[in-house]
Amino acid sequence: MAVKQQVKLMVLLALSSCRDEAGHADAETGAAADSSTGTPGTSTTSGDPTAADSGSTGSDTGGEIAVVPAPGGLRRLRADQYIGTVDVLLGGHAAAAASPPPDQSLLGFDSIGGSTVPMSPAMVEQYERSALDIGDAVIEEPYTLAQLVPCVDVGPKDEGCYVQVAQVFGRAAWRRPITVDEDRALVDVARVAREFGGDRFELGLKYQIAMILESPAFLYAAELGEVGDDGRRRLTTDEWVTRTALFVLGRAPSAQTFVRLDAGEFDGPEAPRALAQEWLNQSAARTAVGGFFDELLRVRDVVDSSKDPTIYPLYSHELSTSMRTESLMLVDDVVFGDGGGDIRRLFDADYTFADPLLAQVYGVTVEGDGFSRIELPAAQDRLGILSHPSLLSVGAHYDRNSPTRRGLFIQRQLLCNDVPPPPPNVDTNLPEPVEQTTLRERLEGHLAQGGACVGCHAQTDPLGFAFEFYDATGVRRELDNGYPIDASGEVDGLGSFVGAAELAVLVRDDPRLAACMVRNLYRHAIGRQEDEGTAELLASLSDRFTAAEFDFPGLIVDLVDNPGFLEITDPQ
Repeated sequence: MAVKQQVKLMVLLALSSCRDEAGHADAETGAAADSSTGTPGTSTTSGDPTAADSGSTGSDTGGEIAVVPAPGGLRRLRADQYIGTVDVLLGGHAAAAASPPPDQSLLGFDSIGGSTVPMSPAMVEQYERSALDIGDAVIEEPYTLAQLVPCVDVGPKDEGCYVQVAQVFGRAAWRRPITVDEDRALVDVARVAREFGGDRFELGLKYQIAMILESPAFLYAAELGEVGDDGRRRLTTDEWVTRTALFVLGRAPSAQTFVRLDAGEFDGPEAPRALAQEWLNQSAARTAVGGFFDELLRVRDVVDSSKDPTIYPLYSHELSTSMRTESLMLVDDVVFGDGGGDIRRLFDADYTFADPLLAQVYGVTVEGDGFSRIELPAAQDRLGILSHPSLLSVGAHYDRNSPTRRGLFIQRQLLCNDVPPPPPNVDTNLPEPVEQTTLRERLEGHLAQGGACVGCHAQTDPLGFAFEFYDATGVRRELDNGYPIDASGEVDGLGSFVGAAELAVLVRDDPRLAACMVRNLYRHAIGRQEDEGTAELLASLSDRFTAAEFDFPGLIVDLVDNPGFLEITDPQ
């Protein structure tokens, strides 16, 4: 305990000496260090990817748009980004020991929560525990760190090795060069811990790593930028490369990426597009894209959902996990596999993936214990992800369907129709029926009485009725409470339909789908809500997305390669 107390005091003193939360001396001039070369006191504008083409949507867009970018600032890494960054820098053993606080979602996205919600004292303590556990894991298995700093494994295990850890690992972990004062503080922590621990080099290494990982410079992505001669504030090379990695790969850049950066490889206006295209070929990009749709489609929520076992005996945690896997496998296949990147295929796919457990929901059989591609049963009127058990389960209650939830999901998540919440003090519980009937008739009978909720329900409930042939776990049914089901509907702005498959085609072809997908991807990537300043940017991206046949990887590249991603306004 004495060692931990002493080293913790050293950490606090060192952190208090930082000149701002991200370790930058001057947010206006960036005078702490050059993010391209690591030379203190120099500028980074020579490596600016937008300097030659300010105001355009990219190197090959051929036009200019009016953009007022989102404010800069500090954005805390999401939990998955934290763990992924530990993995790429320190290895799988260290990543398994990582335990960051859970994310706090805002406006539907964890990234917005990370840039908005302040860190609580409990979160600080959690990060400290996680950093110390990671330090223990590294000294148990130093192989990955030794690829960066060989002396931690083969020696000499002296103070000079601590210096190398600070400069090499610290540079990659903090995503910028380490200043002289920071280098000294990191080495001092390691030396003190070693002395108090009976001259154990590994103990000093543990606390040095913990100090690096507890620093705001690791926990937050700095997006402060620098003002160019034209008055526009652009992210430094370190910053835009980091923002790109967090978006495309779902983690911060690797140490090798910063070697390439310091060599000037990412200078010039073509660099953002080229780097995004390069990274989309990595397996991490597939996971990151899955993570976006996991949030957007609320697929991840199915794992925490529960159902009445007396009504739905097939439902279990294992089944809900399979439901989530199925949907993410379809996303991966559409974006990176046979789907060819056209995201519309997500809504009209006539196939899916199922394991033996999930096959029971579909009423089919599969071979083997794992997932297999299956054709959707034609008689079940299913088409695409909207009729996946994951979405149907999330859009239902514990003991019954919810046409309102299912319809609201389509309006808000896929078409970005801002259906307002119920007015205050309105009882949202459906009255018990006087006599047995279908859920649809109960809802329509209740709304026929009038009231403030009728207008909104007219936009949601008919969409949900299209899925009434599936129960609260996604199992096909022919009757509701013993009565025939009516799955027809009509909604202003979308059209009329009968059943889930016809509705899926309408959603696929709705012109709002592209714009809504772009808006949500922007929120996820930037960690900010769009506003009037970015309206023209998003409209341009949506037009390109539509013209490119809904090529989702292409949309990712276009989003990276534009001023709304590479530029910021004054940091908040």
